[in-house]
Amino acid sequence: MPRRAAGLRLRVDWAAWRSAVVVGFGMYAVFRVISELVALYGAYGIQFPHAVAADHSRLLLPWDRMDTQWFETLARQGYGHPGAFGFRPEVFGPVLPFLMREVSALLHVSLLTAGLLVTNLALVLALTVLYRLVDEEHGRAVAVTALTLLLVWPASFFLGAGYTEPLELLWCAAAFLAARRNLWLLAGVLAALAALTKFYMVIVVVALVFDRLDRGGVRSQRGRLARDLALLLVPVAAAWGGWMAYMQRLFGDPLAFLHAQATFGHGFAWPWTLARKVAGDLVNLRFLDTSVASAVEPFDAIAVVVVGIFAVYAFLRLRRSYGVWLGLAFCVFVFQSILVSEVRETLILFPVFIGMALVVRQRAWLERLITVVGLPSGIFLLTRFVTDKFAG
Repeated sequence: MPRRAAGLRLRVDWAAWRSAVVVGFGMYAVFRVISELVALYGAYGIQFPHAVAADHSRLLLPWDRMDTQWFETLARQGYGHPGAFGFRPEVFGPVLPFLMREVSALLHVSLLTAGLLVTNLALVLALTVLYRLVDEEHGRAVAVTALTLLLVWPASFFLGAGYTEPLELLWCAAAFLAARRNLWLLAGVLAALAALTKFYMVIVVVALVFDRLDRGGVRSQRGRLARDLALLLVPVAAAWGGWMAYMQRLFGDPLAFLHAQATFGHGFAWPWTLARKVAGDLVNLRFLDTSVASAVEPFDAIAVVVVGIFAVYAFLRLRRSYGVWLGLAFCVFVFQSILVSEVRETLILFPVFIGMALVVRQRAWLERLITVVGLPSGIFLLTRFVTDKFAG
């Protein structure tokens, strides 16, 4: 009897998740093929089939760029070795390097291969979970559109690279889905993983707390509210506390991972400082410079504006917890002296794409416009990435 019940439960679960799995994997497959072809062409030109046939390792080498190489170094050496050119490795979270090292040892593959296996599996799962989350709230049509808009975002190719974005997207989408199921301990664990994958993603736990508080409850349920909040917050506090203790032991500074952000030029500044700099760059066409950062500054600037707009939209029209999350991310973006990686960071903020999907639902022309603009922009950024002209 228990075996029959377990079989029935498995069939019920599969029926509930089947469409999400099919859509998630199908959209991933199309995305993977297109991004791989563009990357190979950008790296080797029209002769890329011959280059790959002569050396199969060249199939993955275009993705061995920028941050991926730092993750490989961390997986190989840990945090105790200083990086080149004054780089501080503690700027990166430990989750991806740890997974790369373990998968590499388990499967006896290179760290690059292990990293791509981890991130691509994470992307398949993230698309599946995100589809289920949006489907439950807004229906299948909106879910498919949201995933499509995510995958045509100009920096979407980072979801298939050895970067942290696929893992962050998975942790955050799964955390909100767990919250919908009132699985607050699981949501807290997933939020902790997000915070240790990229440190500023600790803001997601604030949105989850707001999500729980927003549900309210009668006075007799206050004890349950306190329990749920504890289940949510304890894993995140334990994760950050443990990491701070490790930083203290290794560097004598419990906040070394935050102070190291200066490596990338991150520093606190009032929003008008950033606005003045970006406006000057755009007006004087400094983004036409050939340096790594300048050519993508318009993309980062547009991404910040988009996040700000949809923070308001999400708060008023979607879930207030989504709006809180986007609002906090917007503050992280604008309270700094320079724009760095915002077009890539937006990939994690999936409520942006849910909002876009709802806006374009009755405006097919707008969806086509976004696609027509997004795809060429993505090709441009990907070709710069594989030639070491764009770090993300």
